[in-house]
Formats: sequence, C-alpha cells, structure tokens
Amino acid sequence: MIPLNNMIRNLLGLLLVSLLCAQSANADAPIDIMPLPQHVTLNGFRLPVGKSLTVHYSKLSSARLQHATERLANAWQTRTSVETKVVESDESKAALVISCDSLSPEIPAVSADESYSLDINSKHAVLHATNEIGVLRGLSTVQQLLASDKQGWYLPGLAITDAPRFSWRGLLIDTGRHFMPVGVIYRNLDAMALVKLNVLHFHLTEDQGFRIEIKRHPELTAQGSDGKFYTQQQIKDIVSYAAERGIRVVPELDMPAHTVSWLVSHPELTTGSEPVILERRWGGFNPVFDPTNEAVYSLVNDVLDEVTTLFPDPFFHIGGDENNGIQWTKSESIQKFIKDHGLKNNSGLQTYFNQRVGKILDHYNKRMIGWDEILNPDLPHRDVIETWRGEGDISKATKEGYDVIRAHNYYIDLQRKTDTHYQTDPEPEGSVGNPGHVLGGEATMWSEFVNSQTIDSRIWPRTAAIAERFWSSQATKDVDDMYRRLDYIDLRLDEVGTQHKKYVRQLLEHLIGSEHSKSPLEVLENFVDACEPVSGLPRKGITSYTPLNTFPDVVRVDGKIQRHFSYKVKSFLDAKTFNEASSYSITLYLLKWKSSASLILKISNTSPALSDAATLAYQLNDAAALGLEAINYIKHDQIASVAWKQMALKRLKLDSEVRNNVRLAIIPSVENLINAVKIEK
Repeated sequence: MIPLNNMIRNLLGLLLVSLLCAQSANADAPIDIMPLPQHVTLNGFRLPVGKSLTVHYSKLSSARLQHATERLANAWQTRTSVETKVVESDESKAALVISCDSLSPEIPAVSADESYSLDINSKHAVLHATNEIGVLRGLSTVQQLLASDKQGWYLPGLAITDAPRFSWRGLLIDTGRHFMPVGVIYRNLDAMALVKLNVLHFHLTEDQGFRIEIKRHPELTAQGSDGKFYTQQQIKDIVSYAAERGIRVVPELDMPAHTVSWLVSHPELTTGSEPVILERRWGGFNPVFDPTNEAVYSLVNDVLDEVTTLFPDPFFHIGGDENNGIQWTKSESIQKFIKDHGLKNNSGLQTYFNQRVGKILDHYNKRMIGWDEILNPDLPHRDVIETWRGEGDISKATKEGYDVIRAHNYYIDLQRKTDTHYQTDPEPEGSVGNPGHVLGGEATMWSEFVNSQTIDSRIWPRTAAIAERFWSSQATKDVDDMYRRLDYIDLRLDEVGTQHKKYVRQLLEHLIGSEHSKSPLEVLENFVDACEPVSGLPRKGITSYTPLNTFPDVVRVDGKIQRHFSYKVKSFLDAKTFNEASSYSITLYLLKWKSSASLILKISNTSPALSDAATLAYQLNDAAALGLEAINYIKHDQIASVAWKQMALKRLKLDSEVRNNVRLAIIPSVENLINAVKIEK
C-alpha cells in the first residue's frame, strides 16, 4: 500500500501539471495585467530583460521617480530570483526610457493627470507621461508585464495609451474597530499602487477606538483607544509613504454617531443617562453627540485643528452614518431645540450638525464628505455624498447636483465573490441621474471580523478586480478573462509584500498545534480550498476581544482552486464527447479533497481548535465520494438508478449545510456531476 503522504504528494504533483497545462493554453493571451489599459496594440516584438534594469530619464528625474524604479526592480528580483539593480544609462543603451514632462506636487492633486503611454519594441521600452503621477501608473503596468519563456525573462512588444475612467479610486481601511499597525497600512498602500488605486480612505474613529493622537486632548486616546493609536508622526509618515506612490490619504472621523470612543472621556457631550463605556461589540449604539451643546463644536474644532494639518488632502470625511436617534428623541431639550429652530425632526438636526461641522472644515479649507445619510436639501452642494445603501441614493444625489463616490456593492468585508463586485459599475447605465457627478468608487474593508493577520486576505486579490472597474473602459466586462488575469495579479500582489496568501499557513500551524506540527500543511491547505465563507453573514458572538484565529478566519472567498475545479467540471460536462484527461483531472481534485478531509478528522481528535472544521471534513469526505461515484458512472457510460440519484442529492444537501459561517464551495459542481449521470427510465 502506498503511504498516505506519498499518495497525496503524487496527486498534488499531477494536479500541478494539470494546472500548468491549463495556463499554457492561455499563453497567447495579449497581456496578463490589472487593470486592463484603455488601448493596447501588440507588435510581436520581445524585449529581453537582464540582471540590470538600465534606465534613462530623457527629460527630468526626481527622487520619487528613482524610488519607483527601485521598487520595480525589487519586485522583478522577487519574481525572477535574480539580483536586479537599477543602473542609469544613456538613452541608446537603456532598456527603459522614462519621459516625464513635469514634476507633480509632493501631495498628489485631486485633478492629477494620470495618463501615460508605453511603447515596447526589441530595443527598449519608452514610457511617457505629462507628470510624475502618470509615470507611476505606467510603471505599475511595466511591473506586471514581465513574462518568461524558454529564452528567459522579457517584456512583450506593444503600444499602450492609457488613462483612468474615474478620478476617485479608493480603498477604505477601518482601523477603529480593530487597530491596524503601520506595517499593515504600508503593505496595502504598495498593493494599491500596483493596481492603480489612488485614495486611501483612512477610517480612524469608531465606537471601539479613537486611533489618532490629539496633543491638545490626550484623554481621547488615553481613554478611547486601549493604547492602540497612530502618533502624529506616524500619520505624517503614512501620508508621505502614500504620496510617493501617487496615493492621496483622506481621513474619516465618524460623527455624530459612532462616537463612543470620544464620549468615554467626554460624557458631558451626550444626552443620555446611561454610562458611556468603550464598546467591544458591533452595531449602532445610543450614545452620540448632542448637536445642541456648543461644547461639542469646541472639541470638534480642537480635533480638526490638529488633524487637518496632518492630512494635506482637500477632502475630509465626517461619516454621518447610522445615527439611531434614540437619545435625541428621548431628550426634551433636544426636541425643544428642533422645534425652536424649525428643524422638523432628528434628520433636520443632523443636517444642522453637518452644517456646523462643514463650516469648521471650510475654515480649514477642507471639502466635506459623508455617507448617504447626510443627504438633505439643506446640505451645501460642495459637499460629497458617499453612497452605501443602494443605487437609488446615487441617482438622488446626482440629480440634486452633489458629487458622489460609490461604495454600495463594493463592501469587500462581506466576502462576496469577485464577479459580483466586478459587474457593479460606479455609474450603471440608466440608473444615474447625472453621471458627470460620479467621481468614482471605493472598496470598503470594515474590520469587525479581521485583524492585522487576516485583513490582507479579505482585501486581495478581489480588490484588484474592483480597481479595474474603476480604471478600465466600461466595455471591459469579460468575467472569465478577469478571473484568468486575477490568478496572475494574485502572484504580483505577493511580490509587493501583502500577506493575503502567507496567513493561511500561519493560522493552520496554530490550529493543528505542536503535536501535529509535522502534518503536511499543503494537504490542510487543500481542505481550506474546498471551503468558503458565507457571504454577508455576520459572525455571532465576536467582539473586539475575540482572537480571530479560528477555522472561519482561515477560509478565503472565491479561492483559485475552487474556480479551477468549477471550470474543469463545466468544460467536461459541456463537451460533446467524453474527455479522458478532464475526467482524470476532476478525479484528482476529488481524491485530494477526500485525503485532506481524512487528515482533518484525524488531527481534530486531539486539536480542539479544529473542532469547527471536523463537521465540514465529514461533509467534504462525503461530497467528494459522491463526485467520484458520479464521474465513474459518466466515465463508463453506466446508467444509475433513480434511487441512487435521490440518495446522492439528499446527502449532498446535508453536505451543503453551513457550519459556523463556512460551507463547502465545491457542492454546486458536484451536484452538476450527479445531475449529468444517466438515470434509468
């Protein structure tokens, strides 16, 4: 008998060959990058790339451009495993000629021209842009273009003219609910630059944490942060780090709701009698600012006086969402204020608050952004609405003349599949009142259920597809091609330092414990690849104290192996004649999953941390067995009984049950195999 570990390794080897063959079938694809440029023409040339990246700056050079080419060389070095150095050269000898017409402001401008052109032939690549920001976008394209064949590393010959469709292409990172160390922000900024995102929406305050140092009011972080916050110097460093990559940083201090972290040190600024305690749970809570209290605006002004100097960007986000209004409704003084000032209701009072805060921001030359709850006819039209509750709010806001940023259906924390986000357009045809007012969109990474170890995996690689939706032509809609290229960008993201892949092995080592430290982790990763989180389903019992290192924290949405298996099954069943190679490949997948399920069941007996996975392992073992039975029927053109099919589908339904927010991702494909079996009449 072949030992289990050897059998698994053999199967994995055969599977790897199968995947490589599948990739080679796409070798004639034009370019494997994200986002796709607006215009690409291939010319058939091939530019060899050696150990030195020879660069010539034909018009001007700068520290920002030099640092960008060094990052390019470092990424290539990681990819090629060959030491790669930047060497400035004469134009005639340079592999990369950078033609930049002008310098850009230290902090990227909102209206920055991000267009560029790239021409690659057999002698050199010529990158031209009107300013540094355009060059940075072009270098992101060059970084991804590096390819290899039997002759070595090279850049494909082509001509590109490119520019973004939208000027606002953002990623929100919530540091209020779970604090994210500076290193997390840095590596995600590097990933953002790779896919040409240009705004970091920095969510800094929440009911669970006040995350920014205020020197005039140290009590805010002393009582409202658990000691986890960014110093002002760290904020300056983050803004500078982002600017070097052509990324703007827009802060958000959420108010008047989601302000418990302010109120724990200033309970006099709310109206309720209930004690104000730093929240550990998630949701909307009763303690909020009292807009009738002048001391509120005094504190807000003190905070904004410091924070606005740290963030040079002209935009400032005040939140404005999820105010339940309970305290305002119960307060006689607040209701009297509403009546005396002709504000009609709580919504009118919030608009009054927004107007007051807006005037403070005007004083600091900032343009206010808020979530769509702030939309009110009395809101100044220079303010920007970020929509999160539906497309109707986009139409309403744009019809009334407000600029809009779309976040609705880009909530990546909900762990929906990539194609759902990819097929959502910031200004869908026929549903936007005034498309010219749509500035762009943002992917939003709320942090209730992530920590610094897992956050990258919830952002990447899916956000690369969202970045393409923000940058590329509206006509770029091919979902299959998007997924094909996503497999490549998945590797490129790893090169710039994201932890979206590495964390799986780290958490698995924790889950199996030292007793099983020699267990083959690749087999356990196979088990993870068969599972997926349930999209949009909140996890019960999780607080800010909960260690997010259980099995549901390991599982990733829209895994590559799941997709490949699904494609294999679909191609196999769509074929007009039986394909032995496809049948064999599907069998390998199913055997692999049976083996990984067996290992999980064995380890879970003495590894309590894997208890969540044990039931799923039983389900996977059964589902894989059903798939093997089905493929065997199809392979031998045998007819199954009606009873077998009924039994198989009944078992599969049980195997599809959700366990602690996780389910088997392979169920639909196995069901398709069962339904493809010929049944007796």
